[in-house]
Amino acid sequence: ARAQSTPALDGDAGWSGAPAVTLGWDFTNGRPAPEETRVRVLVDERYLYVRFDVKQHDAIVATQTVDDSGQGSDDDVHVSLWPSGASGFEYQFDANPRGTHYQSSTENNTYSPTWTSVGRTFEGGYTVTMRIPLKAMRSDGRGTWLAQFTRYTKTSRETDEWAYAPGQSGTDVVTFAGKLEGLGAVAKATRTAPRIGIYALSQAGSRDAGGSTSR
Repeated sequence: ARAQSTPALDGDAGWSGAPAVTLGWDFTNGRPAPEETRVRVLVDERYLYVRFDVKQHDAIVATQTVDDSGQGSDDDVHVSLWPSGASGFEYQFDANPRGTHYQSSTENNTYSPTWTSVGRTFEGGYTVTMRIPLKAMRSDGRGTWLAQFTRYTKTSRETDEWAYAPGQSGTDVVTFAGKLEGLGAVAKATRTAPRIGIYALSQAGSRDAGGSTSR
């Protein structure tokens, strides 16, 4: 859904009409997820907004306070995006319950865009809100992106996910990703995906010199 106004990163304002999905499958143990995680998504002309509302009875683990440091040592929520489909680049954005965040992409090994994440903990869970610049990703202009949302609980080492199918070998396998539709109107805000072309270069010469050659 298009955001009618800028949604709050540290509150509930602007989120009431956002489409929501539930992370209903515990991939680690092969069973329905025992605790609720709800994800809401909004978009405007510049940003993709993703909000995770997590219910958690175990103690929340959130030790890291510096971005891009200590990934995997805390509870974590994660979104993977494929703006150009299965053959395009993957973009991953992670954050712990404090909002300390990490990112990576198959676009390059030093992917480090400027983006924002805010975390709030409370009795029985936490909320993480992400604001991801559309220009931080490459797209071929399509209106449907592939996506996956996951949540990792450090104490139980459990990973819950949104899109799932039997035979799935991992939570970030594009073959099993879900779809975010209706993004065509904002695709122009992404960076254009590089295209590969094959060109022929010709070299002309006189007949006495052997005529025209090409390579």
